[in-house]
Amino acid sequence: MMLNLRGTPRLLPVLMATALVALGLVACSGGSDGDETARSAPSVSDFPSAEGKNIEQVYGEQSESDLVVSPAASVFEVGKNRYPFGVFEVG
Repeated sequence: MMLNLRGTPRLLPVLMATALVALGLVACSGGSDGDETARSAPSVSDFPSAEGKNIEQVYGEQSESDLVVSPAASVFEVGKNRYPFGVFEVG
């Protein structure tokens, strides 16, 4: 049985693109480790009241947290920009 490889050079980029898309979908799938639980949005009473206080006073009333907020970009163009950031647990 002979294999016809005539169409192979045109087929190779299509196969590579398909493989890359499949790899990307697998890498981006939000697999669960089982220890994550879904949380509902916090209520208004969970936030401190800022009435009559400046930002330093509001910030000073907060307890320490294991969460860190970090920017995910540092260069922005003139016009509309989105500010990407990540929230991470320390330790």
